[in-house]
Amino acid sequence: MKLRAPLLLIAALLMAGCGATGGYATTDGAVCDSLRPVLPTWSIHDTEQSKAEALLFLDVFQAICGDD
Repeated sequence: MKLRAPLLLIAALLMAGCGATGGYATTDGAVCDSLRPVLPTWSIHDTEQSKAEALLFLDVFQAICGDD
């Protein structure tokens, strides 16, 4: 029985973190502005996999951000 109170307290604390939060609202422009400085660059040390991943990232970036 001595263990019951601490377990209930832990359960209550864990459940308190389950509430909805306001979150963060961002615009596509803010996301694009944040990603633009870290777009992939090319190196002679790139592997075929890193080239493919960079091209995929750039394709997704282009689809979301366009030419802005």
